[in-house]
Amino acid sequence: MSPGLVRATALVSLVGCLLLVLHALVLGLHVEGTPRALEDAARGEQVALPAVLGAVLAVGALLGARHRRAAAAAAVLALLLGAAALVINLAG
Repeated sequence: MSPGLVRATALVSLVGCLLLVLHALVLGLHVEGTPRALEDAARGEQVALPAVLGAVLAVGALLGARHRRAAAAAAVLALLLGAAALVINLAG
């Protein structure tokens, strides 16, 4: 992968994962203890785990540009984790 493609993939992954993390936070912020609120909070936790890992990998890919193979692998893994978080969010 070219360095520009790795950087673009990492940036798209970072933005997407951060949006999913914010969405997971909103799902988890409930004042009432209704069953629906508890289900939303549980789904928020399921979405947040791959989204946070994807964001960390995307930052690692952006910072580790010298190591091209490692940065490319981190960018692709970040993209896959972001996609997994999105699928979990849409399926629930």
